Amino acid sequence: MPSADSSNKNLLASIAACVCLLAQDSHAFVALPPQTKALTAQHAQSVLLLRALPTEMTMPEALTEMGCDEDLWKKMPHGAHKDLTRFVRTGADTLAQNRVNTLKEILTFVETPADGIWEQTAWEAGVLKWEENEEHERQEAKRKAKEERMAKAAAKREAEAAAKAAAEQAATQAAMAEKGKSEGDDSESEESEFQ
Repeated sequence: MPSADSSNKNLLASIAACVCLLAQDSHAFVALPPQTKALTAQHAQSVLLLRALPTEMTMPEALTEMGCDEDLWKKMPHGAHKDLTRFVRTGADTLAQNRVNTLKEILTFVETPADGIWEQTAWEAGVLKWEENEEHERQEAKRKAKEERMAKAAAKREAEAAAKAAAEQAATQAAMAEKGKSEGDDSESEESEFQ
């Protein structure tokens, strides 16, 4: 038969767990009573786990204008719920819109569970894929920019070379024309000497 002391500890652990759950709904922190320290490790751990459970938040109506619906809301992590709610409450609509857009992008890489509700391991795997994709796109943009710079530099060199060749050709033609003119003048002067 269990002792009165252990049944009191079990009762205290149950009460503490209920208080934690109730406090979660009101988004308040609960200071556990000093007697909780006397609980067994198992009960104390269960109380702490219950305190760590996220609360269900309702989606602010303003987010529907930003492209967020209930389905998207369910797929978001709880931290995003808090941030978006805070952004809407404080009037930071640009931040809220950017966050919704980013979350939509990330969700294209997340393998959503069948029930459509957010799941941490799937989310983390999706975020890693999204980050890899973002890095790939950054590298691809750098590569394209470098190719464009190289193509512009090559076109500039070709234009300069063509201009230089045209200038040299013009100078050569001018020199040949001058030489032909001076030879023509020499032949005229020789003809005038013979007459």
